[in-house]
Amino acid sequence: MIIKATPHHDPAQTDPIFYGNTARHVPGQSSQGRFTQWAVTLTMTGAMNERINGRELHMRRGYLSIVAPDTDIWWQVPHGANASGWEGVWAVFHPRPHWYAWLQFPETVPGCAVLRLENTLLFGAMRRLLLKATRVYRGGSPDREAWAMLILERALLALHTGRRQSIDERVQQAMEYLNTHYASSMTVEEIARACHVSVSHLSSLFQMQVGASPIEALEQVRMQRAQEMLKMSFAPINEIAAAVGYRSSSYFIQRFRRFTGQTPREFRRAASTLTP
Repeated sequence: MIIKATPHHDPAQTDPIFYGNTARHVPGQSSQGRFTQWAVTLTMTGAMNERINGRELHMRRGYLSIVAPDTDIWWQVPHGANASGWEGVWAVFHPRPHWYAWLQFPETVPGCAVLRLENTLLFGAMRRLLLKATRVYRGGSPDREAWAMLILERALLALHTGRRQSIDERVQQAMEYLNTHYASSMTVEEIARACHVSVSHLSSLFQMQVGASPIEALEQVRMQRAQEMLKMSFAPINEIAAAVGYRSSSYFIQRFRRFTGQTPREFRRAASTLTP
């Protein structure tokens, strides 16, 4: 069946239009509750077991869940010798009227659709946009909900269109180039030349299929590599900055904090607490 995507209640009386955050949970941690609004959750690392309306789900890195209102949920992070915790980003929201068509995905269990994005460009796009939406929401601006909803709209539109079209070969080539050469200085002109396409056309393709510009996608690749190095090594911050393409460690720290909400040192410390 298709997940039911129809107007629900007016959230203005009881619920905020948008709220969201990132979360890290340790092995064995669990909770339960009931969603009264729509919710999306992206697993960035680790694993989580969920029971939604009485049905079991096993979430892994790159899995995105879309949960309809009035849905009961219980979750627990697996524990054991190989457990590594769970890290993700989530948003709870009341859709704009034109969003409902974008939320119609086949149900994995009643009230919930799970999309596997782990090996797709959509994983990076959704991760970047959901993190940006929650970061804006936590920023304290009087208009934070409105700005967060604008970013969430981009994320849902990218998901809607990206699931219905194949990724352009030139975008795939560009992403391979970014993943291979992220440690070197590069411009969008260099990326376009490597893919034999004009800068304007490449930028347009990226916005349509990745939900970001080529340079934003490059930064995303660099930040993902930096997070891996912070978790897996004791290398100094300045060495990690250089290894992922930043000549200035202070600028790297600034960009890392904007991307994750933490300094590299804070991120490493938090990651170490999840290691059994």
